[in-house]
Amino acid sequence: MKFLSHPVRNIKCRRSRSAQCGFTLIELLVVIAIISILASMLFPAFSRAREMARRTVCISNLKQIGLGIMQYKQDYDEMHPIGHPCWALDTIVAPPKQREPSLMTVVDPYIKSTQIWLCPSWKGMYSGAYKGNYNFITAENRADGTNPNNNAIGVPDILMPVSDAALTRPAEYPLLFCGIAPQQATEARLNIHEGINDVKWREGSVIGGTNLLYGDGHAKYKKAGISEWIKIYETPLGGY
Repeated sequence: MKFLSHPVRNIKCRRSRSAQCGFTLIELLVVIAIISILASMLFPAFSRAREMARRTVCISNLKQIGLGIMQYKQDYDEMHPIGHPCWALDTIVAPPKQREPSLMTVVDPYIKSTQIWLCPSWKGMYSGAYKGNYNFITAENRADGTNPNNNAIGVPDILMPVSDAALTRPAEYPLLFCGIAPQQATEARLNIHEGINDVKWREGSVIGGTNLLYGDGHAKYKKAGISEWIKIYETPLGGY
């Protein structure tokens, strides 16, 4: 004879098994703690990976600007362009705007893109009316008051550009760089790709770095402390 199981007893058994399959509060807290630890380890790595990607885009921008400058020189008897740097703002107008003609305006007919002058790492980090952020040596005085006279790109009414022949070692000469040098402004904006404080870098307590375009057209990332940067900025036209 077949006996039917008692319904009340079955309900109790099912409840018993479901209770055994659940998690205790302590177990849930342990899992949350493990996830938090893993997240704290992985998020900085993700941040560095994103910055590496932005740095690569910045290097690509510099290379394309370098190609535009080479085309400019072909049309102007191998002379480098002349234009105001990105940090030169016309303070007569309000709000201040980029002083013209800027280097971007001069070279744009050969590039036909203003976006290429904007480093993706600068977005939301450095404020200002900067029309692009790729800069060049403008031969500021050294600490001893002497002028290195090592600018290749000219500045209107201030510095004349030089010919291609003046760069006897173009692979050593920093034609453009991402940022604003401490020689050019009281607040340097040069270490966005390294993610460090520019003030501490200028004080010499940390090592920074930025992207550089050289006279022969190649571009790369360069780590440098303040003393190394001063040497880079004062690179002679003929190289060291």
